[in-house]
Amino acid sequence: MRDLSKILILLYHRLLSKEENLSKIDSEDRVYLLKEEEFSKHLEYLHSEEWSTISVEQLLESLKNKTLFPERSLIISFDDGNQTDYDLAFTLLERFGFKATFFLTSDFIDRPGHLTRSQILQMSKGGMEFGSHGKTHRFLSTLSEKELRSELVESKTVLEDLIGKDISLLSLPGGYHSSEVIEMARDAGYKAIFTSRFDWNTEETDPFELRRMSLRYSDSLSYFISLIKMDPGVYFKKRVKGSFLNLLKAVMGPNNYYRLWDLYQKSIGPQREN
Repeated sequence: MRDLSKILILLYHRLLSKEENLSKIDSEDRVYLLKEEEFSKHLEYLHSEEWSTISVEQLLESLKNKTLFPERSLIISFDDGNQTDYDLAFTLLERFGFKATFFLTSDFIDRPGHLTRSQILQMSKGGMEFGSHGKTHRFLSTLSEKELRSELVESKTVLEDLIGKDISLLSLPGGYHSSEVIEMARDAGYKAIFTSRFDWNTEETDPFELRRMSLRYSDSLSYFISLIKMDPGVYFKKRVKGSFLNLLKAVMGPNNYYRLWDLYQKSIGPQREN
C-alpha cells in the first residue's frame, strides 16, 4: 500500500487511429490528439511497471478518510466523450486490465464523432466510470447563474438517467472555474471537480480543484515516462509554463485566449515534447 503524498491523474482527449489522416482534422483539435499507438505504449509501460488504476470514488474515499490505496496506482481520465473513447481506448484499456473515468458533454451524445448511448452503457457495464463535462461544453465561469445551473444540473440528470448511477464528478471545459462554479457544483450534488491545471495531487488537495496531466500529440514516450516517474525537472518546467498560461487566460478571458491559442497552433503545427 502507498500513502497519499502524490496522486497522479492522467488526462486524454481524442485518440487518432492508424487509418486517420492528421491533416483532415481541425487544427484547433490536433493539439489534444494522441495517436492510438502512443496510448497503447502508455498502457504497455504502466502494465510492465505493475501500475494499476483506481476509480475516482476510491480516491475520494482515501482523501476523506486518510486511508491508503494500492502501491503504483493512478487514475486515467478522458474528456469530451469522443467516439474513439469506445472504438480505441475502451478496447486497449480492457486488453491491459485498466479502468478509466470518462467525462461526457451530454448534448454531444449520439452526435457524429461522439459516443452513442449504447456504447456508454457497454463501457459502464465494463467497469468504466463516468462524470459530467457540462451540457454544451461552454466555459462555465463565463455563464450566467441560470446558464451555469443548466450546464451542471441537466448534464448530470441526462447521464444519471442513461447510466443508472449517481454522477458526482465534474470536469471543467477549458479548465475554467470560479468560486461560483464550485459553490453551484456542490449544491448540484457533485463531489469533485477536475481542472486542467498540471500537477500531481496530495492529501491536502481540495477535491473541487483536482489537478491532471494532459497527454497530447506532441508528447514523446520518454516525456510520459518522466511524468510517471515524477521527474522534478519536468514538473518544474510544466508548472512554470502553466502559471504563465493561466495568467494569460486571466488577462485575456477564455474566448480571446482560445482564439489566440488556435492561431498559435496553426502557425507551429504539431511539436514533440521530449
